[in-house]
Amino acid sequence: MKVKDIMTAKQDLIALEPRMKVMEAADLMVKEKIGSIIVVENNIPVGIVTEKDIIRLIRQHKELGELVLADIMTHPLITIMDNQDVTTAAEMMYRNRIHHLVVLHSELGTLEGIVSSFDILKEIHCHQELRDLFMQMPSCYQRG
Repeated sequence: MKVKDIMTAKQDLIALEPRMKVMEAADLMVKEKIGSIIVVENNIPVGIVTEKDIIRLIRQHKELGELVLADIMTHPLITIMDNQDVTTAAEMMYRNRIHHLVVLHSELGTLEGIVSSFDILKEIHCHQELRDLFMQMPSCYQRG
C-alpha cells in the first residue's frame, strides 16, 4: 500500500503562511479538529506546527500573543514521496520520533498531502495484508 492511498490530500489540509499568528492558527486547528498545520511560503512547504508544539509553548508559560508560526514551526521538514510504501512512512516516523510526514509528489516534488501515524494505524486495523507486513518488520518496531 502506498502513502498516497492513505494520506490527507492537499485540498483537505490546512496550509498557512509563516507570518500567521500562533493563536489564530490554534483557533483554526480547534475549529477544524486537526492536529497539524503545514507552513508554506510561496506554495512550498517549509515547516509544520502540531498541537504538541502549541501545548509545549503553553507549558513553558510562553506568551502566544505575538508569536507567529515561523517562530515555532518544526523545520526542515521530514518528507516522503507519495509513491513510497506505508511501511517506509512508519519506519521514518519511528526513526525520527514524529507523528506526521509531509507528502510530496514523486515526480514534481510539490506538496501532495500529509500522512499521520493515526492514518497508518487506521489502515493497519482495517487491512490484514498491512498487519502482516508490519509483523514482518524488524523487532525494534514491535513491543514484546
